[in-house]
Amino acid sequence: MKAKVHLTIPLLLLAACLHAQDAPRDLARAVLKELIEIDTTDSAGDNTAAANAVARRLRAAGFSADDVEVVVPAPKKGNVVARLRGAGRARPVLFLAHLDVVEARREDWTMDPFRIVESDGYFYAVPRTSKATPRCW
Repeated sequence: MKAKVHLTIPLLLLAACLHAQDAPRDLARAVLKELIEIDTTDSAGDNTAAANAVARRLRAAGFSADDVEVVVPAPKKGNVVARLRGAGRARPVLFLAHLDVVEARREDWTMDPFRIVESDGYFYAVPRTSKATPRCW
C-alpha cells in the first residue's frame, strides 16, 4: 500500500502541473471566443458590449473598479479605459487599441464570421486586429 501512496502523490502533482499549464491557454481561448462573438462592426455592432466584456475580465483579473471605466460617447460606441498602477519607479506605458472591426457580411464568408471555429489548430473568425491596433508608448 505504501508504494501506491508514493506513486499516487507524484501523479497527482504531475496532473495538477499539466492542468495549470493548460489554464492560461484555456483562458486565452475563452477571452478570444467571447470578444469575437460580439459584433463590433460600425453598421450594426455594439462596441459598448465588447467594452463591458473587457471591463468585466479586467476586474475579474484583479483590477480595481476605480481603475476600469467604460466610456460611451455615443450609443453602441463605448470603449474601455483601464489603469494598471505601478510602483512609481519606472516610466508609464500607454497601450491604445480599438474594439471595432471592419464590416463582415455573412454571405462573404464560408462560416459565420462572428462565431469562432477551431479547426486543425487554427481559429477562424472575423479578424480582431488591424494595422491601427495595438499601439504602445
